[in-house]
Amino acid sequence: MYKRALSPVTVNIRLTAMKAMFNRLDAEKLLLQGENPAKHIRKLKTDESKVKTFTDKQVRQLFSQINKESFPGFRDYCALLTMLKCGLRINEINTLETKDMVFEGV
Repeated sequence: MYKRALSPVTVNIRLTAMKAMFNRLDAEKLLLQGENPAKHIRKLKTDESKVKTFTDKQVRQLFSQINKESFPGFRDYCALLTMLKCGLRINEINTLETKDMVFEGV
């Protein structure tokens, strides 16, 4: 994988898949005792990228732009507030249903 100049993240993804396959084969006794070639494979070190976040001022500016007097504005305000407080992504908020929420004890 080094010869193909793959990034360390790509290599780690592939190593994880191979290790999972060999661990499964070993668990099902399809490999000879102690012959798991993935047993000692370790992931490559990768640089952790910093996650950019909004400042408090930027969040206040974002929320101040929403017209909470209209239905779409109030809906968007509620969605953004839920995303902010619960750490949800846009696709998670779009698929959120009433049955996913717990209202008792709040």
